[in-house]
Amino acid sequence: MIISPSSRRDDKDMGAYIRFKLTIRNVATGQDDYEYWNVRLTYRIEPQVEMASGDRNNNPLKFVVTSYVRDKEVKG
Repeated sequence: MIISPSSRRDDKDMGAYIRFKLTIRNVATGQDDYEYWNVRLTYRIEPQVEMASGDRNNNPLKFVVTSYVRDKEVKG
């Protein structure tokens, strides 16, 4: 994972780049297949946001995703 601040000073969003492997298991055969994905997202921490107590337990930092793009890697 790579995390970087926005290039604009007035922008509170941070950027993250994540690569992950998705395992797809065929339950009939037990065979695994794999896909590789790249995700680019922007997020911010919003400490002033009001939340229900259950939501605060799940997201104590008040992490908010503001954009999300997922691209499948293609083998050449």
